[in-house]
Amino acid sequence: MSLLAPMPPSQAINRHHSWWWMVAALMPLAAVVAMSWGDPPASSDGDYAQYLLHAKALAEGRPYSDIGYIYTDMNLVGPRNQPPGWPVVLAPLVAAFGVHSPAIRLLVVALLCGFAITAGFFAMRRYGAAGGVLVAAWVPLALETERATGSALSDPLFCLLVWAVLLLVDSPGSARRATVAVLLAGAALSVRVAGVGLVGALVLHVILRRRHTTWRTMGPVVALVAVAGVLGVLAADHVPFLQRFLREMPGLSSIDLAFALTYKNALSSATLYPFASDLANDAYHVLVGIPLAVGIVRYAYLRAGSIDWCFTLVYTLLLLASPVREPRYAWPLTPVILMCLIEGVSWLGSRFVPAATRPTLSRLAGAAMAVVVVGAALQLARRPAPHSLMNDPDTQALFSWVREQQESLGITMRILFPNPRVLTLETGASAMGVPFGVETDVLQELSAHRISHVVLPAVFSRESERRLAEVMNTSPERFPRAYQNAGYDVRRFLIVRDSAGTALPPASFPSQ
Repeated sequence: MSLLAPMPPSQAINRHHSWWWMVAALMPLAAVVAMSWGDPPASSDGDYAQYLLHAKALAEGRPYSDIGYIYTDMNLVGPRNQPPGWPVVLAPLVAAFGVHSPAIRLLVVALLCGFAITAGFFAMRRYGAAGGVLVAAWVPLALETERATGSALSDPLFCLLVWAVLLLVDSPGSARRATVAVLLAGAALSVRVAGVGLVGALVLHVILRRRHTTWRTMGPVVALVAVAGVLGVLAADHVPFLQRFLREMPGLSSIDLAFALTYKNALSSATLYPFASDLANDAYHVLVGIPLAVGIVRYAYLRAGSIDWCFTLVYTLLLLASPVREPRYAWPLTPVILMCLIEGVSWLGSRFVPAATRPTLSRLAGAAMAVVVVGAALQLARRPAPHSLMNDPDTQALFSWVREQQESLGITMRILFPNPRVLTLETGASAMGVPFGVETDVLQELSAHRISHVVLPAVFSRESERRLAEVMNTSPERFPRAYQNAGYDVRRFLIVRDSAGTALPPASFPSQ
């Protein structure tokens, strides 16, 4: 359907009567969330901490960028500033309840449910009530496979806004509906820079359906593009990783192994893990890959020009071009993957199953997909809590030491730490990620950012940590030990001179 296509009244009635079925479809997710409610964020998570730091700055009336996180271009830990949309939503909760309130996780769960229901209603237009309910049940479990509700990530809100726009554009068209869709697209862009993919999808959809689109419905899209362009020019320095993207763009013609592995895992998560055995899950993914591949081909052909097709195309190209890659960046495409699976199963059934047995087989296929949902929910409910900095005794002892040092000395430490944003959120100390480079560049970076302490884990998980350890061993006089426990080695960082012999002192810090 285009922006102006009418929706049959029967579909509107079915959608109204399907609300309770949509809510019932969320029961597997509710069970998983209940079983994992007390799980802390994984030790590798850090974006959530930066969102909370921005929200805390807003709640306390400080400048948005006054969060204590020290950005370095020598490590892709996180941008200088996250987009403001999600912190603005979080700020009232942080002001009322603090950064560790269960209310924040409850909000994330509610947003994930909203995304699931919105995607379900979209799928209902294609595959009826049963298909919509299946999508509503399946999609949140796919995201929860990557612990979508484990921390205050912006992705559930972003996915909800994206699919709200797609649902509006796929509905009967009017200038008012187009305006609302464009406003929601702008909100999505304020939550994640990847929202530019949604803007691009709207433009592409208008171009492809220009004969069926009036200026009254096209106008809001044109206005959105103009505003986004102006903001992009004026605020280019604040767009996360834009400069890195521009530097690396000439080399984006090939898909490297890391990209393939990252989004292969995302595709596996989107089709769920319904079994306790890795071997059984591998066999399941091979089997389900057949109808999925068929469905992708049919989707690309049958849905060409639709708003969801436009978004899938533009957003996939955006993932290819992005200098940062995470499985969760593919979450907005999860409903499309599932609709392709449904399409593939339907086509294979219509081609290779005798007509007399198709109704029975259709019910069996639906039951099998429901069993996959239940199986995946059981596996998610049974999985152990992730390793976390929040429940690691050595990390908590380190954080306590940092807080004590700052209280006793009356200063704010500037610390090098593998997960700097979490350290800043938990201790109030300014922190920077471990820079990756040769010895001279690393030392200059520490001096330029006035780092006072360097913290290395006992077990290295990154090449940058191993290289920094070599730098510290090469120049031990510049890194006297300040604190140590079984998990971490903390060193003071002393003066470094640049190539011209000019002293570049670290932060002023009393001797101990």
